[in-house]
Amino acid sequence: MNPPLPHQQRFNYRPITPKDLPLINTIIYEGKKYWGYAEEDVQRYMKAVGIYDENYFQNGFGFILEREAETVGFYLFKTDEDPIHLNHFHLNTKFIGQGYGRLLWGHCIAEAKKKRWKEFTFWSDPNSFGFYTRMGALKIGDLPMITVPGKMAPIMQYSLGS
Repeated sequence: MNPPLPHQQRFNYRPITPKDLPLINTIIYEGKKYWGYAEEDVQRYMKAVGIYDENYFQNGFGFILEREAETVGFYLFKTDEDPIHLNHFHLNTKFIGQGYGRLLWGHCIAEAKKKRWKEFTFWSDPNSFGFYTRMGALKIGDLPMITVPGKMAPIMQYSLGS
């Protein structure tokens, strides 16, 4: 018997709090390793974008998606930037490619619409670019990658409509 599909399971979305910092940093780290980046590149990335300061949440918010006792993934917005910036969107690597990203993205979009935002931006790892374009995001530029100096990462924009 096959396991139930993501839309057939029970999930819990809960706000991220400072007590979740070790958990989300682990998911960020494991995600970069999943895509095959060298340890030194992952460490450089973590030093630049890992979240180690509880004050991060004064100008940001996000949610963790849980299934039973497991963390599926999370997202975090920075709200003190113009335009609003989706700073993190990560899945636990064991859930990649199974429809959970689409589920988490749907929640992310619903929360952004509740805030009445018109759009938000984010940068995409090149390995995740296809996912974000399937979700409706558009590439609006490039920026140098932290993980692999000398390579570029897409800057994305998602329009929430009027």
